[in-house]
Amino acid sequence: MSLFLCMLFSVFPIKSENTVYPDTTISARLTQYYMVNPVEKLYAHQDRSFYHAGETMWMKIYQSMQSENKPISKVVYTDLINGDGQIIISTKWPLTQGIASGNIELPTNMPTGKYQIRCYTRWMQNFDANGFFTREVTIYGYPTPLPEKETSSSKVHLHLFPEGGNLINSLPSKVAFQVTNAYGKGLSANGSIIDETGKVVQHFKTHYMGKGYFYLIPEKGKKYIAVLNDSTIKVPLPKALDDGFVMNTKYFSKFLRLTVLHHNTSHDTNKTYSLIFHQDANLIASIPISLSQSRIIMDIPTSKLPVGIFTITLIDEKYHAYCERLVFINYPEKLKMAVSATSDNLNGHEKVTLKIHVQDTSNRKYPGNFSLAIVNKSVENLNERDNFYSYFFLTSELKGKIENPTAYLDQNDTLALQHLDLLLLTQGWRRYSWNEIAQERMPELTYPIEQGLRFSGKVQNISENKIKSITLQAIIRKDSITHSFLYPINKNKTFCISGIDFTGTSELLLSAYDTQKHQFPLSIDNDYSPPLSQYQSNYYQEREQTSPKYANELQIKWDLAKLPKEAKNIDKQIFHLGEVTISAPKKDELNDRRLHSKDFIYMAYDVDPNKTYGGDVKHLLNYVPGIQWVTIADAHFGKEEAQIIGLPKDCFPSFVVDGVLQRDKEAVYSLPTSLIERIEILKDANAAVYGGFNAMGGVIAIFTRKGKSENIPNKNRVCKWIGYSQTKEFYAPDSMPDEGYFVNTKNQNTIYWNPNLDTDSDGNATATFYTNNLKHEDYLIHCEGRTINGKIGVFTSPY
Repeated sequence: MSLFLCMLFSVFPIKSENTVYPDTTISARLTQYYMVNPVEKLYAHQDRSFYHAGETMWMKIYQSMQSENKPISKVVYTDLINGDGQIIISTKWPLTQGIASGNIELPTNMPTGKYQIRCYTRWMQNFDANGFFTREVTIYGYPTPLPEKETSSSKVHLHLFPEGGNLINSLPSKVAFQVTNAYGKGLSANGSIIDETGKVVQHFKTHYMGKGYFYLIPEKGKKYIAVLNDSTIKVPLPKALDDGFVMNTKYFSKFLRLTVLHHNTSHDTNKTYSLIFHQDANLIASIPISLSQSRIIMDIPTSKLPVGIFTITLIDEKYHAYCERLVFINYPEKLKMAVSATSDNLNGHEKVTLKIHVQDTSNRKYPGNFSLAIVNKSVENLNERDNFYSYFFLTSELKGKIENPTAYLDQNDTLALQHLDLLLLTQGWRRYSWNEIAQERMPELTYPIEQGLRFSGKVQNISENKIKSITLQAIIRKDSITHSFLYPINKNKTFCISGIDFTGTSELLLSAYDTQKHQFPLSIDNDYSPPLSQYQSNYYQEREQTSPKYANELQIKWDLAKLPKEAKNIDKQIFHLGEVTISAPKKDELNDRRLHSKDFIYMAYDVDPNKTYGGDVKHLLNYVPGIQWVTIADAHFGKEEAQIIGLPKDCFPSFVVDGVLQRDKEAVYSLPTSLIERIEILKDANAAVYGGFNAMGGVIAIFTRKGKSENIPNKNRVCKWIGYSQTKEFYAPDSMPDEGYFVNTKNQNTIYWNPNLDTDSDGNATATFYTNNLKHEDYLIHCEGRTINGKIGVFTSPY
C-alpha cells in the first residue's frame, strides 16, 4: 500500500487507475460549513509583558478571517482580567482592514498579580472560548495578602490520551500522557501501568514539559491503571473496545508513515471506510481502505502534505468518525526580517535610527504593516509568550495554555517536531463536530458579525398591519452636538441603529410614533456584556512562593519602581513593610453578577429588607452615602439626577443592574426597593470595566435579590450609547526634543512604540527614537506583522 499512496499523492488529482478522487460530498460539506461558520482569529502584539500600576499598556490587534465570502468583524473587544476571573477593564476598538491599535490605562491602585489579556469579537462568541486570544501579563502594584500554601497548588494531574481516540483489545496502541500541577504547568514524572491484579505491565516517563507516551496492548477483560511514582495519583485508562481502529503516525525525514490497525469481530463487510486528509475547509485527499487486511501502512511524501496543522480522520460511508489525528510536518513560511541601527550624539543625548528590511524566503519583497516595540528588557520575557507566527500557526489551533510555545516551531531544534507531536496528542481539538457535517446541521448562532456600532430594541403594543406606519426618531447628542435621525421598523417590530461611529459615550433619546403622532412604548435590548472568564492566575504557584515573605518582596519591587533609579536614592530610602495578614476570603454570592473587582468599590450600601425607603430606587438612593441630587435644565432628563459626590457637576453616573449596563435611567429609578439587595459605587478608572468612559461620571451598580431586573417599556427612552474606547498615540518626537522630554522619560520602560509601521514595495521602513538613561544592552527590540499577501514575520533582538 505504501507505493500506491506515494503514487496517489504524487499525481493527485489527475485521473488514473491508481488514483482516488476526493469525496466531493465531504469536500462540499466542509466548504459549506466553513462558509457559514468561518473561523476568525485575532492576535495581539503588546509592547511588553510586565507593567507597573499606573502605566500604559500599548497593543496592536491583527485579524484574519477564513472565508473570503463573508464580511469580517469591524469591532474588537479587549478585556483585562484579574486572577479571580473578574474583568477589571473592558475596551472596544474599531477594526480597519484587519487591524486595530489601542491602549489600556492601568489604574494606580491595582494589586500586584498575574492578569490576563483577552481579545475577541462578538462573532467569536458563537464558538468555543478557546478560540479567543489570551495572554498572561504581570502587573506590579500594591501588595495583597497571600493565603497559606493551598493543597490545590501542589496537586498533580495525570491525563491520558490514546492516539486516535480509543484503545482496542489485542491491538498495540500509543498512549500519550501529560503530568501537570493544578495550574497547567508541566511536571517531570515517571510511573507504571498496572492491571487489576497489581502486576506492572508497562513503565513510562515524561519526555518534554510534562508530556510523554508509552505503548500498550490491552487484553480483553482486563483493567489498567496508571500510577505515578512517589505519588498517590492513580488514573484508570479508558476502557478498551472489542471492535475498532487504531491509528498511528510516525515522521521520517521525507515521508509520514501512517499505520491503521483494526479488529472487527462482527465481520461487517458491508461498510466502506475512508481516510480523509483535511485542513479547515480544504479536503486534501480521501482514500478508501479495505478491511481485508488487518494492518494498513501508508508512506506519504511530506512534499504532498500542507504546511501547519492538518487532520487525518477515519470515517465510514455515513461520515461517522472512528479515530482522528492532528499532524504537523511542514513549517509555514516565515518572513526574513532584519533590523539595523545607527546613532548620533546630539547635545549629550542619543538619536537612534532603525532600518527594517523584510523579504520572504525567496528574497521577494512586499509592502506590509508591522508593529515595533523597543523596551527595557527587564520588563519583557519573549521566551514565555507567543509571537504572531507561533500563535497563528500553532497556539490558536490547540487547547489550553502552552508553555514556551515558540520552542515548538524552532526549525533549528532537531527534536522540535517530536515535541510538537506530543503537544498535538495532548492538547489537540477541532472547531466542529463530525455529526454536524454528516447531518448537514449548522450550529445555532447568537452573535452577529459586527460591522460597527449598533443599538437595537423593539416597539411594543403595535399590530402587524401598523408596522409600516411607525417611525423611530433617534436624537443623538455627543459633546454638545445633536443629530436627529429617522429609522423604519422591520417586520419583527424591531429596530437597529447603525452606521454611526464615535468614541466615548453618547446620549440617545428614542421615541416611536405613527402618522397621527401617537407614541408607542419601547424596550431596549440588553447592552452587550462580556463573556464569562475562566481565567485563574498561577502567579505565586509558578514560582513556588506562597509565603508572606514573597509579598514583602513584591512590595519592595513596587516601592523601588516609584523611585528614581540612581543608587544614591535607593540606599537612602527606608521601607516600612509592616505585617502581612493571612486570611481566606469568604465567598461573595454577588461575584457572579459583579464585573468589577471588589477592591474598586468606592462606597457600598446593603438594603434593609424591612425598610420601605419610599418604594423605589429613586428614593432609595437618598440613603446611599456618596450620592447627591442635582437639578438640571434639560427637560428630557427629568428635573433631578443622581450624582456621585466629588465628581464634576456636569458628569452623571451610569447605572448597572446585575452586571448589565442600563441605558434607561428612569426605568432603573422606578424599580421597587423590595427587589434590591445592595448598591455599590465606582469612581474614576475603577468604573472603566463597564465601558471605558463611564469612569467620568462613575457607576452605580445595583444588585437585585433574585439576580433579575425589570425592563419596563417606556414611550420616551433616554439611553446611554457606549461607543469605541478612546485611544492615545505614543509620543515619539520627530525632531530633537527639549530637555524636559528626557527628564520625563528617564525611567520609562517602553522607549518606543509604533503600531503602524509600513514597509514599502522594497520591504523597507525606518523608525527614529531618542534614548533615555539606559545603556544599549538594556534595550530589547521586537517587531511583528504581515505583508499584503498574508505572510507573517517576527523579529526579536537585544539592541
